[in-house]
Amino acid sequence: MKILNIIPIIITLLFSGSCVTKFIPEIDEFESIIVVEGLLTNENITNYVKLSRTIPVGIAGISSPILGAHIIIRDDQNKIAILSESYPGFYVTDSLTFQGETGRTYKLHITANGELYESSAMLMRDVPPIDSLYSEFEFYDDGYIYPPLYSYQVYFDSNDPTNRCLYYRWTYEEVWEYHLPFHYPPPSKRICWVANKSSDILIKNTSALEMGLVRKFPLVYLDNRSSVKLSQKYSILLRQYSLNYEEYLYWENMRKMTEETGGLYDAVPMPLRGNISSINDPDRIALGFFSVSSVSTKRLFIKNDTIKMKLGGQYCVTDTLETLEGIAGIGRYIFVLEQVDGVGYLVSTYEQCADCTLSGTNIEPSFWNDDILK
Repeated sequence: MKILNIIPIIITLLFSGSCVTKFIPEIDEFESIIVVEGLLTNENITNYVKLSRTIPVGIAGISSPILGAHIIIRDDQNKIAILSESYPGFYVTDSLTFQGETGRTYKLHITANGELYESSAMLMRDVPPIDSLYSEFEFYDDGYIYPPLYSYQVYFDSNDPTNRCLYYRWTYEEVWEYHLPFHYPPPSKRICWVANKSSDILIKNTSALEMGLVRKFPLVYLDNRSSVKLSQKYSILLRQYSLNYEEYLYWENMRKMTEETGGLYDAVPMPLRGNISSINDPDRIALGFFSVSSVSTKRLFIKNDTIKMKLGGQYCVTDTLETLEGIAGIGRYIFVLEQVDGVGYLVSTYEQCADCTLSGTNIEPSFWNDDILK
């Protein structure tokens, strides 16, 4: 068999006499603390509360969800939503029977392992619409690096002329269409859509401005060299939330803690208390925040035929076979990618090279052609 494509080899240099030892501080006492992450909006969607407990320093890759908790959300008119546990530690509302309303005040009540917790009363504030979500295209070709650089910087603008919304938070969801660069796999395994949710903390304080004005806020940078997101078609949905001052400070402290710490001699992160408190013991620490906000959204599509590339093949180790007859493991250990005239078949032992559903879904999103219908 002739090798056509191989994964690049990474060379590691080892220097004698040097070593790195992982440092884990010795902590005599450890208190398991409840962590609450919750969001209630006015959208016709499932709202959620996530419950977990802190784990000792040095234990990575392990979560500690709280199972079997009883959780309710109560508004100022005594309307109640009982949340159900959809998977360990993740509790959801029924979108058909409960939805947040602007102007209402909500409290979260939790009973977990015999302990009672509740949030402070949270007013669902109105939020202004997002003015615009747009991208700026750039092309750069220095004549040395191929392919030339095609990039998009995504921005958004927002404005509250009433100046009632002073503190903002944003999240976004990306979806992109991805095609395997080989033709032998059927379309159900060759054409997929991949989704990604934002993890950055995006907040803004406009209280010092004459009006709640946000202009050209940089959201996402995309280019054809470092990502496959632009290989076919890309979409981003931006969500805008209104915050009160207490919640803005919580997210600002969270941002500082996650972005400005990490070194051995950096300040040790303090427990980030939010709006959750213990009813049994006021001195008991509870972490996290129950967020309540109305939401405005806007979606952007990016499609440009000039940036299409055959991405994905460079991650595959491929060989050729003159025939598939008598080859054991075809479709299980050896995956056929392409039929090549005069050569035979292009194959790989990596299933992800022949099945895009291992990293995405082959079900087209319901909104995928909204840009065409408009």
